[in-house]
Amino acid sequence: SVRGIGLGGAYTAVTNEPSALFVNPAGLAFMSNRAQVSTMFTAMQLGRQHNVITYGQTFGILGVGAGVNNYKAGEFTARNAAGDPLGEYKNQQLNVQGGVALHITEAHASIGVAGKYLLNTLKGPNIRGDGWALDIGTKIQLMDVLSVGLTVQNLAGEMKWNKEAGTRETIPFTVRGGIAAEFGFNQRTYK
Repeated sequence: SVRGIGLGGAYTAVTNEPSALFVNPAGLAFMSNRAQVSTMFTAMQLGRQHNVITYGQTFGILGVGAGVNNYKAGEFTARNAAGDPLGEYKNQQLNVQGGVALHITEAHASIGVAGKYLLNTLKGPNIRGDGWALDIGTKIQLMDVLSVGLTVQNLAGEMKWNKEAGTRETIPFTVRGGIAAEFGFNQRTYK
């Protein structure tokens, strides 16, 4: 989400909306019990597009979420080392993800896990890869305004390229951590 981009690494600690699914699935437990949908569309130069849609909601102490993250590169002319045209190519990368988080009320913390299906296609030479990976995260609310988050992304991730050739690639995992303070300047108190 735009909020996540703006907060950078600190977003790992403050995730509390549907896009938490892609950054720290533990944040799904800190949403409201009303269904929430978040979407983002980015049109970039050279015909590229980045589209995201996510859903999230809590049911008691359980938070759930699902989302699609899609990137398309515009059509481009591929060339060999001598500069000769090889044809028109198109690239698409897709991430379909679902997750669940448990809110541990006594500890003011949550743990979450998300599974994702990944697809990468290059039309032209017909190169295709797909695979699966897991994200695991935690979020701890230390005080009313201070929170800490930690997530490991792409655990046990693997892509299989052009299935008939049998090429496999391990996806490297990523560890993210963040600490953040959120001040409720716009919150009203009713007595």
